[in-house]
Amino acid sequence: MLGLAACTPPVGTGDKVEVTFKVTNVPQDYTAVYLAGDFTSWNTSPIKMSPVPGETGSFQTKVTLDTGMRIHYKYVGSTDGNFNWAGAESFDRGINRSSLITDEGNGKATIVNEWNKQGRANKTPFTVNAIRLEATPPQGFTGTVHVAGVMNGWNHEAMTQVGGKWVKEITLDQPVEVLPDAAIQVNRVDYSPWLEYKYTAGSWDDVEDPTPPTGQGDGNRIAYAYKVENEVLIMEDTIKGFK
Repeated sequence: MLGLAACTPPVGTGDKVEVTFKVTNVPQDYTAVYLAGDFTSWNTSPIKMSPVPGETGSFQTKVTLDTGMRIHYKYVGSTDGNFNWAGAESFDRGINRSSLITDEGNGKATIVNEWNKQGRANKTPFTVNAIRLEATPPQGFTGTVHVAGVMNGWNHEAMTQVGGKWVKEITLDQPVEVLPDAAIQVNRVDYSPWLEYKYTAGSWDDVEDPTPPTGQGDGNRIAYAYKVENEVLIMEDTIKGFK
């Protein structure tokens, strides 16, 4: 249950605040912009933003959120008015934006961002049929590395030792298309569309610690298309230690 709890949507204090999201310097070819984040279940209910009158390339929208929420989100541009991840702004290694929601006075707050110009719209997607996890264990570790995640119901599966690494290859139910550096979406569960996982020494009492940040705020690793060979997405991870 620890793995499931780590993936639940963000929560706050319960006090509501009206947050104005504004993004500036949006590329001219995007005639529409969407706001997608963990508070919209990402691409399940993205919010279409409105052009800011008198400000070319600026869009905004208002969202009511809980004070104290740590949210993760990004802006997605569109040339035809429809939502498509191909128009998402991109950051180094696919990380999302993150903000802590606070009341700036009178139950209101404002978040202003400049469009990130590393968008993936012109990149060619990969076809992925399988994911290969390659984990380098902590120095001096003599046990067996396990992996638990979306793909196995968060059960602890033993990996295979190959040289100095522990390896697990996961065949997907069906091929998926994923853009370079983007998180792979598997849509297997309601609480997260991503392929999330973490390494353990066989139980939740021996989970990896610390887990590298993924931009999702949940402490889990996420499979990104950093390296794809022969339609296999390869994640090369290093485990710093276990609790």
